[in-house]
Amino acid sequence: DIREGKGERDLTYWILIRAYTKFPKHVATFLQFIGEYGCWKDMRHLWEDAPTTLRGDIINVTVDRLKRDIDILQ
Repeated sequence: DIREGKGERDLTYWILIRAYTKFPKHVATFLQFIGEYGCWKDMRHLWEDAPTTLRGDIINVTVDRLKRDIDILQ
């Protein structure tokens, strides 16, 4: 949590990558909440160690969010 968290970003990335190996659909769904409970910069950091399939999910979530932001601004 960027507002009141303890700054455990590296641990979060590690957990998400490990969880993705067992529960890819759940982690992919969770990615949409990273901007709410962390910041979008976390997606870039998660990308660095993510397997290829998780990278695809990161791209999809980021593109969807950018499209929603564009719609809001228009």
